[in-house]
Formats: sequence, structure tokens, C-alpha cells
Amino acid sequence: MLFNALSLSLAAIAPAVPPAVNINQLSVSCDASKQLSGASVTAAAILLQRHGCVLLKNALNPAVVDEAAETVSNSYARCQAALEARGLKPLDPFAFAEIAHRSKLRYDMQMAEAAPSLPSALMRTAPWRPLLHRVLGDDCADLFQGAVIAEPGAADQQPHMDGGHLFQATHEYEQAQNPCHCLNIFVPLVDVTEELGPTEFWPGSHVLDQSRMAFAGASPSVSLAGQKGDAIIFDYRVVHRGRENVGSIRRPVLYLTHSRSWFRDAQNFPDERLLEGAAAAKGGAAGARGGFGGGKAAGGAKGKAKGSGGKKRR
Repeated sequence: MLFNALSLSLAAIAPAVPPAVNINQLSVSCDASKQLSGASVTAAAILLQRHGCVLLKNALNPAVVDEAAETVSNSYARCQAALEARGLKPLDPFAFAEIAHRSKLRYDMQMAEAAPSLPSALMRTAPWRPLLHRVLGDDCADLFQGAVIAEPGAADQQPHMDGGHLFQATHEYEQAQNPCHCLNIFVPLVDVTEELGPTEFWPGSHVLDQSRMAFAGASPSVSLAGQKGDAIIFDYRVVHRGRENVGSIRRPVLYLTHSRSWFRDAQNFPDERLLEGAAAAKGGAAGARGGFGGGKAAGGAKGKAKGSGGKKRR
């Protein structure tokens, strides 16, 4: 009887396993003019609050995506040439201010210099702007623009958060759940099939108790395989990973990171520069090292022979 009572007591305080959701349940469609209606903004905000991720369908014209893809391709080619000049090979561990080798054949590239070349439809006039204002406030900040390139043969990533919970570095999971402070937007630059490796999410894992369940493999996941013209928006704290690319072409995804006005992320890239005269991709004084962040770091080392640094993005 005592055992049964104790079991019931523990069951009462244990977090419930979140229900499985599919891609359709996480999707909101833009209208024919590539905009979100007021009702759609509300629906997307609810999905972000409840599940930590939302797929925006039909958000961008193909020409916008193609223009962004060309900008990303040019930046990647420049980084590849600079890496080769340093004697670094594709499988070597490296991390610089402009690009980091996150996991086997998966590269995270900052686009600080190329950002002005990105179409305004991705920046100032993006259809998700009203959603950003709803979730992060009218004074939200544009933190980063970058791309993740998964080459053929890229391996599965480990599940991770891009930024962690506020104060996680000092309080771990013993803290109150806070509202969203940072969002990532993925813009697929090709049609992402299962073969090319979509991003796998654990819906609800942006909530403190649920994140531990996701890392323990005790909650259901869903793969969001966006097509050209779609956008995936997710909470910085949601557990996710990039899947392996078993296809024959690379899978480039543009990402745009936005936050509340006071937040900066100073952990994802080191200081050492790869390109001559390039501006280091760094956050401001209120960054994650200052007590606001503390996500799942991949090592923090920089440069040749010191391993890939920052967090295991995407």
C-alpha cells in the first residue's frame, strides 16, 4: 500500500509526456500575397508557445529564395577557398568567426558581411515580422544571419538547444519557465526531402521539464522538411537536430536569429577570423556569457587543431 501511494505521488508530480504532433498540426499558411493574416499570426504564436516551433507555408516567392541561395553559395565558396589556403580539409575540426564545422560535414556559416545582400523580403518586409513583434516585442533585435550547409554524407547531429534557458548556466533546470526570448527562422534554400535530412524537433521541449524528457528520448519528435518558399520558426530553447544527408546534393538552409532587445548571444562563434578584414560575428554586452543564456555548447575551441566550437546548431 505504501509503495502504491508513493507511486501515485510521484506520478502526480512527474511531467506528462507531450502528445505526438505531425507536420500539418504545426503548419500555418501565408496568403496569396505571401503575408500572414491577423488570425494566422495568432495561430502561429499559439503554436510557438505550446510546441516551440511552427512551419510557415508559402511564405516566400521562389525568386527571393533563389537570390538568397546565390548569396549563401558565394559566401560559402569564399570560406572554402580561405580554409583550403590554410591547409584545412572538409573533415578537419575548425571554428572561426565566419564558419564552424559543427559535426561531420555540417558547416555553420555567419553572413555578417553578406547580410546587406539578402532580399528585403527576408529582412525588413518579411511576412513573419508581425509574429516576431507579437512574441518578442516591437523593439526586437536582429541578432544573426547565417546558413547551415549539410554536405552529402553529413551525419545525424546530437539533439541540442541553440541557446538554452535564461540563467541555465547558473540555475540549470531549477528555475521558473520564462517567456520566449529568442527565435530562429530557417529558410530552406532547396526542397528538403527525407533523403537530404530535415530538421527533427521535439515539440514542447522548450519547456523546462519537457526538455529533459526530450534529451532522455522519452518524448515524441517530428521532422519538419520545409520546401522552397517555406520557413520554420522555432524557440531558441527547443530541442532539435539536423538529420543525416544521404542524398547526392548539399542541403543549405538560411537562418535568421531574432531576440528581445536586451538579449545577445556571444557563444555560438569564437573570435578568431578566417577572412582578412572580416567583421567578427559577436553579440553585445548582454550576451549569454553574462548570465542570460547557457545552452548546449559543443566545445568552445577555435582555429585549426582545436576542434569545432560554439553550439551544435541545426
